Amino acid sequence: MGQKVSFDELTKIITVTQAPDANDTVTINVKRDLYSDGKEDWVTSESLRKFPFPITSIGGNPLPGNKYVGATFFLDSTWKIKPYSADHRMVIEGNLYATDGSNPFLSVYGYTVSISQEVSTLVVKVPTGAAALTEEEHNKLMQISTYYIR
Repeated sequence: MGQKVSFDELTKIITVTQAPDANDTVTINVKRDLYSDGKEDWVTSESLRKFPFPITSIGGNPLPGNKYVGATFFLDSTWKIKPYSADHRMVIEGNLYATDGSNPFLSVYGYTVSISQEVSTLVVKVPTGAAALTEEEHNKLMQISTYYIR
């Protein structure tokens, strides 16, 4: 079973079960904590296996030099992620989107949860002879999406 989240096939809610650390932060790695652990849950749970796995991915292919193409994950829009029930900051490491473009996170009533999504650039092409990126280009590459849920 996943160590940081649990999947409920009836409500279609992925609940974060990891309590905030000493800095009031919960960190969820999309590839490890949602996708990989979720797949393991699907294999071991007869009730989950009755439903399609709610996360798909693209990328992750190996490249020369022991590198990989960045992966992007898509959460079925009928599923949502419910943060841990406490005031905290939740950091989502990785590219995660709902298939319909909606917010993949639910509110946790009675608590303030700040959700930061740290996304990675999949492919960057820097023109030959370019010494540095402009500030605007840098900001696009280092995009961090933040959701505030109350």
